[in-house]
Amino acid sequence: ADVPKEAIEDTQIDTPAGTYIREIEIDSPAMAAGIQSGDVVTRVGHTEIKTYNEFLGIIQSSKPGDVLTVTLARQGHEMSVDVTLGSW
Repeated sequence: ADVPKEAIEDTQIDTPAGTYIREIEIDSPAMAAGIQSGDVVTRVGHTEIKTYNEFLGIIQSSKPGDVLTVTLARQGHEMSVDVTLGSW
């Protein structure tokens, strides 16, 4: 989802761009990588993420087993995690 105003305040990020993670599926590749509910995805690899559709497009153009470096905003900090995509 696009980043809601309250999430900007909660994550202490400077910009509303990105994709807000509302929920993480249990035992998913995202959970295994350490992504949490409330995180904001700001970049995948070298691509800046401004909307959910941009994020979804990258995921859909990737294959199971691909490893994507995802940059997140969480509580005022930026961090990167490697996510190994599963099948869906």
